[in-house]
Amino acid sequence: MSKKRKVIEYDDTPKQKSKELKLSILPKQLVIPKQPKQKSPPQYFSLPTTIAAVGPRGSGKTYNLCIWNKWMCDNGYFTRVYVISPTYDSNPPLHLLPIRPEDIYKDKGVNHIANLSEIEQKVEADAHWYELMTTKYTEYYEKYKKVKKNVSKLEKEVVMFLRSMQSSIRNFYDNYKRLKATMTVSSPAIEYTLRYYVAPPETRIETMLETMHDDTHPWFYPPVKMKRPCPLLFIDDCSHSPLYTVSHSNPLVNLTLRHRHIGGVGYGLSIEFAVQTFLSGIPKALRGNTMQFLCFHTYDLKTIDDIYNEVGSYCSKGAFMKLYFQATKDRHDFLLIDTNCNNRHMTFRKGWDTIIFADDDLDSIDSGNEEDDESEEES
Repeated sequence: MSKKRKVIEYDDTPKQKSKELKLSILPKQLVIPKQPKQKSPPQYFSLPTTIAAVGPRGSGKTYNLCIWNKWMCDNGYFTRVYVISPTYDSNPPLHLLPIRPEDIYKDKGVNHIANLSEIEQKVEADAHWYELMTTKYTEYYEKYKKVKKNVSKLEKEVVMFLRSMQSSIRNFYDNYKRLKATMTVSSPAIEYTLRYYVAPPETRIETMLETMHDDTHPWFYPPVKMKRPCPLLFIDDCSHSPLYTVSHSNPLVNLTLRHRHIGGVGYGLSIEFAVQTFLSGIPKALRGNTMQFLCFHTYDLKTIDDIYNEVGSYCSKGAFMKLYFQATKDRHDFLLIDTNCNNRHMTFRKGWDTIIFADDDLDSIDSGNEEDDESEEES
């Protein structure tokens, strides 16, 4: 006859508060200088972010992501969009985004890893160019203006740098003009830069007026006006490709871990995944670094349970199930879970624009309002 094991239960209810001795040695917080950051929409999420859309085939993942992405581009939040999708040609919602032809990657499987590396290099290059234009080039150009464009009064280093940058700036503008002519959907970021384009003057000889453009008074491009780079990488229809392997050496996992730091402080890369399954579709390392989840309707209760256990436990399970079925009742609707939300009452949304409250949240909000009412009565 087997002996019954004695179960020891720990009662964590505090009976008497332990004594404390506060030393007060370390500062309460670090004083960190204000850092530049990407412009973020106050209605939605801080950028850069990572978003996963999870749902069966035909549930509307790509369509709904494109609705948000287009709004973000049109309103100047995303300045450049990269797409990895072997089904790009047959996916009309993707064609509504302002994507440069060279930023569309339609290769299947084997080349996805190389594509990631190339995209990261482009993001780094854009951040470097913006930093160069807004710091060193602007500083030296102001010195050039201060001496009324007489470079004989400038340090040799300044003149050499300004001269060396002219062909790069000209090539940059030529590329933007080419993109404007070839992109099927115009890019607001490119349009913005070209609005401030200043064409070089015609070559002139010395005149009585002080507008000559000789070796002593050369003409230099003004600093390029640009939106701060805020790129997006959209990965669609790549399930069961090397991008979603569970290996720790998977470059997508590594890229996602570093996405806020790519390009340096204040830059970064937002990433979106569209997958059909939750646990098997997104490796755990990616799920752990995803900030928003778009959960589409499924009849698989096990999947809903998995979602709750990993990212939905901001409320009771019963309250979560009620939220999920309320949010996904209509076709192509989804429950949005924002795990990076500063206010936990804003964690859940039905679609992009409807905030919904769990029953647990309503109870805490109501109790908070009652306390406020009581305090007002006492005062």
